[in-house]
Amino acid sequence: MAFLKSVLWRLFTTVVSTVVSFFLVLVLIGVLIGSLSQKEMLPEKAVLEIDLSSQLTDAPRSGSLEGIVREMADSSGTGRHHVREMVENIRRASQDSRVVGILLKGSSQPIGYASGFPALQEMRDALIEFRQSGKPVIAYTDGPNLRDLFLHSVASDALINQAGTVILPGLYSEPMFFANAMDTWGIGVQTVRVGDFKSAVEPFTRTNLSKEAREASESLLQQIWMGVLAEIATARGMDVQELHTRLSKEPILEAKTAVEWGLYNRTTTLGALKKQLAELGAPDNDNGGYASIAFPDYVQDGLHPVGAKIKGADKPAVAVVYAEGPIVDGWGDADQVGSDRIADFLRKAGDDEQVKAIILRINSPGGSASASEIIQDELLRVKSMGKPLVVSMGSYAASGGYLIAQSADRIFVNPHTVTGSIGIFGLFFNIGEGASKLGITFDEIKTMPHSDLQGIAKPKSDAQIALVQGFISDFYDRWISTIGQYRSIDEKRIREIARGRVWSGRDAVELKLADEVGDLYDAIRHAASAANLSGEYDILDYPAMKTQEEIVAEALGLPVAAVSILDGIDIPVLQTKRVSAVEAKIREASSMLQSLNDPLSSYVLCPLVYE
Repeated sequence: MAFLKSVLWRLFTTVVSTVVSFFLVLVLIGVLIGSLSQKEMLPEKAVLEIDLSSQLTDAPRSGSLEGIVREMADSSGTGRHHVREMVENIRRASQDSRVVGILLKGSSQPIGYASGFPALQEMRDALIEFRQSGKPVIAYTDGPNLRDLFLHSVASDALINQAGTVILPGLYSEPMFFANAMDTWGIGVQTVRVGDFKSAVEPFTRTNLSKEAREASESLLQQIWMGVLAEIATARGMDVQELHTRLSKEPILEAKTAVEWGLYNRTTTLGALKKQLAELGAPDNDNGGYASIAFPDYVQDGLHPVGAKIKGADKPAVAVVYAEGPIVDGWGDADQVGSDRIADFLRKAGDDEQVKAIILRINSPGGSASASEIIQDELLRVKSMGKPLVVSMGSYAASGGYLIAQSADRIFVNPHTVTGSIGIFGLFFNIGEGASKLGITFDEIKTMPHSDLQGIAKPKSDAQIALVQGFISDFYDRWISTIGQYRSIDEKRIREIARGRVWSGRDAVELKLADEVGDLYDAIRHAASAANLSGEYDILDYPAMKTQEEIVAEALGLPVAAVSILDGIDIPVLQTKRVSAVEAKIREASSMLQSLNDPLSSYVLCPLVYE
């Protein structure tokens, strides 16, 4: 079935790619006869609109034509911007005389590891800077969630539709457990692990959380909740404990109640909002509303994509390598941290004479143990070249995500980062019993006693389980030793704080697992200083940001100008579509299973996901 689906998918993408190619040929003909219009210029005065429903990722968009087709066919397809792109364009807008203010609209609906609080924190700080330029930030909503309110709280005018509702029940994690399903389907599960808090195996072996997993997760979520609530309360001039107490009793607020509490300035209507925006100095006389520019159009209006390397530039540079998603062996997909791909980025940055320092930005819960070590080896090679290596932790830098961070010269962390989870487990499935119910049987031929170590038909023998347990125990001991070496922590102390337990970023600094609280730009400034870069320098992203036009042109072997017509086409990938809660859970579980590709089925993975 999987093979058939793969064949059908490739057939589909081939057909679509052919259609796109034919369409672009027609576009080229149109270009030659001069039928294409010039790209529309921006208004002289306009409100910059930022749609919060776009995914805010750590890493830039970089992919393939097939990836665009996948997103177009995927019901969860949505627009996206990466942190540096968002921050630097908000800063640019503060100095742009055409931009009279910013409107925050839409609602954050994060997919995967996007739009975490650390990423939103960096956007939030940029909005505060924008306000300091004297221009207003106006937030408009009719049904905000916690992430929305986190951003709205720093607006100069936070507005809610008079028919709107605020729902703030707190943070929530709802892990799924498959033990009963495995029994029903006749799928055997065998596990080994080191670390009594290492709970990533529990969904396959239990029907609920263990005491250790519940303790660690409850503590972490409570810290994040109170931390976010404190920042909202401070920005809105409220008492955080009072706000927490009131929300615990009344988590669903009518718009007028949210205004009475002080969460929003006042209620409004869409018509009144349009009038207010027009009065900022950006009236649209033709349509009776206000002149606006969507954030993606403003990004494209820039001289060149953020993070693109200009050929011939002779300025020194700081490279930012992004590790976002689960860590997997091999090249990996665009939303995974493929060990070969990240190692290739590190190698290119390390060997580039213009690059004087390297930042590793991590937003990953970990994954394959062997892949994590491959990335770690390449990081050590970079360090051996004498280039400063600095880590900036995003929403997650846990388990394997922490392993690839530990050797950095300095680690910056957000207070809301999920990190630690220092532990390892092995996970083995066997389907023989379930297959027999369908009339499917297996036989075997072996050349060595343990040739069937990676087989799936039968349970592993006691000797094989012992082999894997020995491997992961050795891995864990080696990991503990290297943490002590890089972080200068006593081994006994490391074993106390490891055990697979997750910690917040603030905890990590206190425990010396990280050095200081700071964002990506703090990490960049530190790296530049460590490399003695006192003048101007470039910031190069790995992977570099690619527009849809660049991806299509690269795939078809055409100049980018030939596909610029895509600017004016409403492509589904740019349209936000809400995914149901049930579908999101299934996607989450499926994505996690698909990332389990370690050759020895050994993983350094943190399972905690919250909303």
